[in-house]
Amino acid sequence: MTAALEALRALNTQLAEGRALHRFDAGSLRMLLTDLQRHTSAGAERTAAA
Repeated sequence: MTAALEALRALNTQLAEGRALHRFDAGSLRMLLTDLQRHTSAGAERTAAA
């Protein structure tokens, strides 16, 4: 988990500095983030309901 968060932070830093993703990489990242959001939202809802 820690390595994944560090990698995302590094990617975010690079994008903020002006680097760009290839369009296929950008699409893959969007799909992964959508899936991750679905998992984290579901976890939050389960926790709130408990």
